[in-house]
Amino acid sequence: MDDVYKLHQEGKTFTWELIDVAGAKPEPRSSFAAVISGDDSFYIFGGSGDNNIKFNDLWEFKANQWNCLCKGKPFSLE
Repeated sequence: MDDVYKLHQEGKTFTWELIDVAGAKPEPRSSFAAVISGDDSFYIFGGSGDNNIKFNDLWEFKANQWNCLCKGKPFSLE
């Protein structure tokens, strides 16, 4: 659940490349918000983890590396 892939397009052919990620990574999650930036980076915010944990953090992925921009305290809705 924490792999990063890059999509390549050549004409009508699409291929996926698994990216080798350096450094620390965000915890595996689903249901996060994401946005792609024009400078070849993307960002994820929040999401859900194991045991109904809700994440409250912001991560940037750029140059094959994750950077934690804001580490909020995880919480549960239970």
